[in-house]
Amino acid sequence: MTEGKPASRKLAKTAGSADEQRFEEAFRRLEEVVDEMERGELPLEQLLTRFEEGIELVKRCRAFLKQAQARVERFVEVKDGRWVLKDLD
Repeated sequence: MTEGKPASRKLAKTAGSADEQRFEEAFRRLEEVVDEMERGELPLEQLLTRFEEGIELVKRCRAFLKQAQARVERFVEVKDGRWVLKDLD
């Protein structure tokens, strides 16, 4: 049964773009960092290290989202408060 897992992972990787996967991984790690920090159990030095990691993850996530927004804006625009497809002249 373990032989089926690599194939399903392979399909999952081909289903989404590499950027999407990297975003998901960065966002998931950011959630982990926040959870660790919120528990309040880390010594100060580790807390600062996690904080720095979290800031870098936020920057990466923002960059991914900005790229995604730019891609969407190439195809749609707002007219009268509604999203419509742009003409593809």
